[in-house]
Amino acid sequence: MAGDLLAVADISASESKKITVTDFLGKAVTLIADATIPNAKIVFGSASIPGSALQAGAVDATQLAAGAVTAAKLGNESTVDLVTSLPASGAFTGQFALDTDDSKAYIWDGSQWVSFKAAGSVNSVVGSSAGLINITVTTSGDTVTITTSLDNTTGAAEFLGGPTGNAGAVGYRPLVGTDLPTATTSAKGGVIVNGEGLRMDGNTIEVDNDLTASAVHHVVTYSSKGLIAAGRAIQSGDLPVATTAAKGAVIVGTGLSVDGTGLVNHANTVTTGSAPKVSFDAQGHVTAALSLDAADIPNLDTAKITTGTFDAARIGTSTITGAKLANYAISKIGDTTPTADCIGQFFFNPISRDLAMYDGNVYQPIGISVGEIIFAGTFDCSLGSGTGLIASVTAEGTAIGLVIGQALPAAAAGNSSYYLVVSEAGTITTGNAPQVALTPPDIVLSNGTTWTEIDVSQTITAQVASNVSFTPAGSIAATNVQVAIQELDTEKLPLAGGTITGNLEIGTAGSLSFEGATPNTFETTLAVVDPTADQTITLPDITGTVVTTGDTGTVTSTMILDGTILNADINASAAIDGTKVSPNFGSQDVVTTGNVTVNGQGDVRFGDSNSSNYVGFQGPAVVAANLTWTLPAADGTNGQVLGTNGTGTLDWVTGGSTVIAETKQLIDQDYSLSVGFNGVSAGPVEVGASYTVTVPAGAVWVIF
Repeated sequence: MAGDLLAVADISASESKKITVTDFLGKAVTLIADATIPNAKIVFGSASIPGSALQAGAVDATQLAAGAVTAAKLGNESTVDLVTSLPASGAFTGQFALDTDDSKAYIWDGSQWVSFKAAGSVNSVVGSSAGLINITVTTSGDTVTITTSLDNTTGAAEFLGGPTGNAGAVGYRPLVGTDLPTATTSAKGGVIVNGEGLRMDGNTIEVDNDLTASAVHHVVTYSSKGLIAAGRAIQSGDLPVATTAAKGAVIVGTGLSVDGTGLVNHANTVTTGSAPKVSFDAQGHVTAALSLDAADIPNLDTAKITTGTFDAARIGTSTITGAKLANYAISKIGDTTPTADCIGQFFFNPISRDLAMYDGNVYQPIGISVGEIIFAGTFDCSLGSGTGLIASVTAEGTAIGLVIGQALPAAAAGNSSYYLVVSEAGTITTGNAPQVALTPPDIVLSNGTTWTEIDVSQTITAQVASNVSFTPAGSIAATNVQVAIQELDTEKLPLAGGTITGNLEIGTAGSLSFEGATPNTFETTLAVVDPTADQTITLPDITGTVVTTGDTGTVTSTMILDGTILNADINASAAIDGTKVSPNFGSQDVVTTGNVTVNGQGDVRFGDSNSSNYVGFQGPAVVAANLTWTLPAADGTNGQVLGTNGTGTLDWVTGGSTVIAETKQLIDQDYSLSVGFNGVSAGPVEVGASYTVTVPAGAVWVIF
């Protein structure tokens, strides 16, 4: 048992000690010398050695049995590296790589990635110009474009076709009749024109029949093919006789005549005109036009007259008595002004006892008969600080002492029955005139004692506008003042602004001007060039300032749609300063997210501190293929220079007598290996050999 004790004799001390079996075996193993236990003494059970007990790298190819590593033991991408761009080198010679961007496969040959092609793949496409059809092949990357063309014909009207009588090669030849199928009643095809009413005139098919053209109706004879053979003029015997049931030829009878052209006319004639009474013959023809006699009109009862009106000429003088007049026929009576029935009609207001007569427009008041009062002049009530002043005088006014510019004199027997008409409104507060509000055409009348007012304006202003007639004119269709004003108000454009529902056209002599915030002699006028056609200018649906050709400094970058200024819009002589470009090429670092290409062997220049001189790089005149040099990721040490590994990767190398050793193992005798610097080859190197090259200071070395 593991816990059993073993006796141990200590010879030096001549005493006995004890130790457990477990301790004995554990301590004893540590005392075994390395590499002294043979393999045959060790029993290895199945899967008894854990992987962690094996030293890293202890199992190599010699320890693995052939075919021992199955697919399940291989890790992802252990044989094929899935990439979007090839790595700088493979993990081992023979490793596959698949570019998932373009589905191309490569193999690492120990020094470079080599693309390969599948068995049976098309490696090249070759064009051909043999025969009539020419095949041209163009290649761009992985794309092959095949185009074809035909040789030119050797003559006119030639087409591609086989032999005319048998099978054979296709070539150019004219069409012949046997190339076309025979035409049928249901299918198009070739035909032969050899008679039967048709013939060929050059290359045109025409009717095989020539006759003299005639516009006269003829009786004709025709062939079995429907072609007219002959003809003659139609005779009367050729026509059938007309009956009551069928059309045909007739003979003109009594009352009718036929002229030489065959025109049928009435034999009777009469002067053209109209008449209330006519005479006619036995055939019903009008023979004469007559006037009505009084005896022709029978006596009529007045009940027979139901429509129309009698004009004034039909009414005898002094025949209408008062008993025949209707009420209000001459005068209308009431307390409000009525609508007149006729000009000259009176209106009497029994309340105010005013009498007026309708003059066609308004009722004119009638109060004083001519001769009872005398017109002396006009009176301006707005002058004289409340007294009013005489504005004008007649000869009669001068005779009674009235003077222009003076106030009214006191009423007296000498100016009794004289009156003045108010020319300007005003309120009289002092003096001899009536101390009331006076308005044109009020009358100021002297009765010998005082000047009194005859209020004519009140009578006129009391008239209703609908009672004042209006003659329609222009676009106003109303027939009285009230409706005319309403119509004008509806159709007018208010001074404060409004909406025009129709077209507003400004004539050739008109213009559209705008006054600014300051009312002065300066305005902005809209004008147009004389149009040669109807033009339409559409204002944009946005608030802003209209820009004209004479404007400067108004257009901003926000008014220009992004992406609208093209290279062609910029003048070729325009020079854009670096400070105007974002990022600033003149004073700021430029971060470019894509490739920067300088075309046409242009320079990349670096100016000195004051930009008076520069150093630059320039591409070669001819580049056989695209080449990119990759800079090192870190700075080198003092004295080191840039060198390339021959595949476009640059690195820092030390010049002088630095020894650079490189070992290349070539896997194919078709490859060669050379070492050189500054363009001078150091000679070929044997396959599998090591080589040493001494590089002078400042030299650029390359292994190729």
